[in-house]
Amino acid sequence: MSTKSVVMIELDRIQIPYELAESKPREEKLERIRQHIQKSGELDEYIVVHQESLTLVDGYIRYLVARELGFTFVPVRWGNLREFGLYR
Repeated sequence: MSTKSVVMIELDRIQIPYELAESKPREEKLERIRQHIQKSGELDEYIVVHQESLTLVDGYIRYLVARELGFTFVPVRWGNLREFGLYR
C-alpha cells in the first residue's frame, strides 16, 4: 500500500451511509479480508473517507472487519464522493 495522503483516524468517527449500514456483505468477502488482516496485522487497502463529513466512501468490508477485530484507529485515504459515484 502506498502511504501517500494517508492519515490514521478513530474507527468510531467514520460515518456509514444508510445504504451500506443496511446491507450485508457476502461472508466470503468478509473472510478474505479477515484472513489477510489476521495474517499481516494490517488492512490490504486503505479505507477511503470524505474528509469534511468523515463519510465512508469505499472500503465498507474492511471497515466491518476492522471493527470486528477490535481496531481503534485505521489508516484512511481522503476521497472525493464523486469519484465513487456517491454524488453526481
